[in-house]
Amino acid sequence: MNRLDSLISGTVAISLLLFSLSTQGADSPQATIQAAVQKTVTVLQDSAYEGPAHREDRLAKAEEVILSYFDTREFARRALGRYWSQRTPAEQQEFVGLFTALVARTYSDEIDQHAKDVKLFYDKERVDGTDAKVDTRVLSEEETVSINYMMHQVNGRWLIYDVQIDDVSIVLNYRSQFANVLNKSSYADLIQLIRSKLQ
Repeated sequence: MNRLDSLISGTVAISLLLFSLSTQGADSPQATIQAAVQKTVTVLQDSAYEGPAHREDRLAKAEEVILSYFDTREFARRALGRYWSQRTPAEQQEFVGLFTALVARTYSDEIDQHAKDVKLFYDKERVDGTDAKVDTRVLSEEETVSINYMMHQVNGRWLIYDVQIDDVSIVLNYRSQFANVLNKSSYADLIQLIRSKLQ
């Protein structure tokens, strides 16, 4: 994992750890992010899943919560970029499942390791029709990192389709990695690479 990947995985995970009281409405983008954080923390602090013996169950529950706040299809589509339209519907469905599992596993693992010693500040919420951006900052002993959540409405719900960390997009970062593989190899090789990372 390169430095950018480490920064992304660590800071996105940290950004899903703490929450504060909000004056926003229950259905606002910012309140949605806060709800995601609160539910994730609740899972991680559940006494039924404490300790190393329950780590896999704990991570699986955290992943389930996190992914419920993402538009996973749009997230995956943007990450695959121009190669998305070249895939069959079945391949697209498979990619959505594998890609989101990879992202969720990476970040839930980071959440489990970095659940303390950080503070999250909500700076701004901007809504433009059915699109929104929620700007936050994560403060740790080492540094302050900006985390911006890109969201849109899907069937009345605010869902995340990208996260920017210090103005670097997770979607664009993965798109670059996937394009590097696909420019040199095949789609089947990319799928195998993702499967190997999941194992």
